Amino acid sequence: MRLGIVVPTFNCATQVTRVLQGLENLRPGFIEQVVQIDNCSQDDTVSRSRQMVQSTSWLIDRFECLENPFNMGLGGSFRVGLQYAREEKWDGFFFLHGDDQADPADIVKFYRALIHQPELGCIWGSRFADESSLEGYSGVRKLGNQVLNGIFSFGLKRRITDIGSGLNLFVLRNLPERFFNGIENHIAFDVQILTRLCREQIPMMSIPIKWRQCDQISNAPNIQTGILVLKTLAKELRRL
Repeated sequence: MRLGIVVPTFNCATQVTRVLQGLENLRPGFIEQVVQIDNCSQDDTVSRSRQMVQSTSWLIDRFECLENPFNMGLGGSFRVGLQYAREEKWDGFFFLHGDDQADPADIVKFYRALIHQPELGCIWGSRFADESSLEGYSGVRKLGNQVLNGIFSFGLKRRITDIGSGLNLFVLRNLPERFFNGIENHIAFDVQILTRLCREQIPMMSIPIKWRQCDQISNAPNIQTGILVLKTLAKELRRL
């Protein structure tokens, strides 16, 4: 099985080096390549990533950094990574945010789950499942996310414990070629993916993950993001 990791980045020089170091320490034997997709960072994210990788032994032969020609949004970076995965003929790829909130070590749990259930089309990371570990989130953010999870659970008619985290596994060999058509560039693109998974009844599972908020700087205002998420859900529900 050919699997890769796509790491989207934007202005997270300090954090992405920790993500890459985590992968270097982990040295997952089931990963062929790690590709960073930088979305026109205005700091030294790209140069620090490349410099850090030069001092590694496992990652140095598996790393590539692509720079978007303009700010394409998180969804746009996802589509760039998707195209890369298809060109490389990967069977699937992890989408691991470069801001070091998700724990890279959790990809091992995802891989083991896929080995036991090879028919899965997606493994969805959950920050709010019963066995998840969540650090540094304010009570307000937790409550806001739980409200959204409740709305999505009602609309999609299944229990949703996270509408979109920074760690997911997409198994391309089990997804229709057209599945990602029309995915938008904005930050709520994963809402489109989640609703499509439910609408098309594609086998998926949710896995509790470790998540921490420490020195990360959010590039998306919470209220505006929440409104966008609900608008995207409403649009997708009309297609159910």
